[in-house]
Amino acid sequence: MFIIPSKQGVSIDLTSPLAELIRTEFGEDPTNFRQEVREFNHLRESAVRPSRDNNGTSDIRMYYAQLCLLPTRFAATRSNMQVTFIWSDAFTEKESANILLFSESSAILFNLGALRSRSVCTHFQCSAGAFYLLQTSLASQIATSHTRVDMSSEVVAFCKNLMLAQAQECMVEKSLLERKRPSFVSKVAWEVSALYQKAIDLLDSQIGSQVAEKNKN
Repeated sequence: MFIIPSKQGVSIDLTSPLAELIRTEFGEDPTNFRQEVREFNHLRESAVRPSRDNNGTSDIRMYYAQLCLLPTRFAATRSNMQVTFIWSDAFTEKESANILLFSESSAILFNLGALRSRSVCTHFQCSAGAFYLLQTSLASQIATSHTRVDMSSEVVAFCKNLMLAQAQECMVEKSLLERKRPSFVSKVAWEVSALYQKAIDLLDSQIGSQVAEKNKN
């Protein structure tokens, strides 16, 4: 099976930016929210460097949910948070910086898919779901703001199809063990072949081929 490599994020302290948002948008004393800000900082750190288990997946999902809520709580975050988010490309390892909140959201979502790719069956499907969300909900923003290899539409689509293919392959193996009808097994096997072919068709660049070979498990 193949796995998708994770992006590496740089640790940042969000205390000052969040305190300023609380002060300017609500007129509140930020010191009254020290605990909440501290917890948000801790959550980001856990999501940026997650453990490779269900706890890590939970941390990423919780942080992603909080990122989605930020624009509804702080209008200023709809443009930027006055914070520079630095992430490395999952495949080229080249770092890039961005002040837009969705760049942080897309990086976290990518890593959710990458972390899920290290498991099997249902987790492969969840991984594909994360990449599908990147491919659809954030597609227009990514297309205009990201130049990284891992965020290109082709690579995201490749990751999605690869995870779906591996999920279906698990289904084939399970069906064989359970002695399912040959007609059913052949149908699922054909779907696996079609999904792998879609993934292969997307590997039309030298970088894509190197990525697949490098990350074969």
